[in-house]
Amino acid sequence: MRRPYIVITAVVVLLALGWTGYWFWIRDRLVAGIEQWQEARRAEGIEVSDAGRSIGGFPMRLEIVVEQPRIVRTDLWAWSAGRLRVFVQPWNLSHVIVDVGREQTIEWAEGGTTRIAQLVAERALASAHLSREGKLRTAALDLAAPRLTDSLLGESSAKRAQLHLRANHGEAPDRPEDSYGLALQFDAAKLPPAIESPLGPDMAALKVVLTLPTPLPPISRGELGAWRDAGGIINVDRLEVTWGPLDGSANGSVGLDRALRPLFSFGTEIRGFNPTIDAYAGAGRLKPNQATGLKLALTALAKPDAKGRPTAQIPITGQDGRLYIGPLGVANLSPLFPNE
Repeated sequence: MRRPYIVITAVVVLLALGWTGYWFWIRDRLVAGIEQWQEARRAEGIEVSDAGRSIGGFPMRLEIVVEQPRIVRTDLWAWSAGRLRVFVQPWNLSHVIVDVGREQTIEWAEGGTTRIAQLVAERALASAHLSREGKLRTAALDLAAPRLTDSLLGESSAKRAQLHLRANHGEAPDRPEDSYGLALQFDAAKLPPAIESPLGPDMAALKVVLTLPTPLPPISRGELGAWRDAGGIINVDRLEVTWGPLDGSANGSVGLDRALRPLFSFGTEIRGFNPTIDAYAGAGRLKPNQATGLKLALTALAKPDAKGRPTAQIPITGQDGRLYIGPLGVANLSPLFPNE
């Protein structure tokens, strides 16, 4: 009668020993993978450092704790945080979850000085799904109550901010090879004081869905011209905004002209256009005759949407340094870096 119990006990012990060996093997692979990733970034001119890291979580997960992580591209930008916690399940190494921590700092060079932005959130969680080869499939970032303090613009905030990234491999015509799908969404956002808008600082919702080609838009301003010359265009698959009286949506494309001014073309659906135009005219952004002409034109073009709201469909373009609503030029467009 005792023999079955001995066999069962032996099996359990062997399974436990096997799982323990597997867990520590995975841990060692992760350590080696982190070091290889650091070396690969160093070859790209990016330094990755930290003040210490540890791996625990035995037996059901691997938890990597990284103290004071910092990623720097010399003389261009730097990112740092107080602590990162990375979670991986031993039976599903393709899914990675990261607790980014409450505070992050971003620094970048601008006009010979260093500009600093500090991001604080009640919760900052990221996740990524990888292929068997270790290549990125999808990634996401979810920030609860983020607050961004920029050394130049001041403080901005939102109730929630989300980012979703997807690597495309030619699965469909709208997912061309070597491109990325990017979706950004902000709920109950408040703009920084330095950005003055006739619609006020409070934006109820903003959603942007983009297709980013390769090469990706550079962070360094000095590389923007080369990116433009290489055919750099961002496709805006969908843009939705609710801001004061304005409720609109658009799709189109964005690039840069030779003077590094915005170059774009959008088809739009606009609701709440009359009070929006009145707000811009009241702030001196539109001349009275421009405001009157726009209101007459949009009212004539408007048709009721599914909810019966007057909706105007009109092209908005930026070319040769001018912003056009339909055929009417309403504002100048400045270069991204006018002092250079």
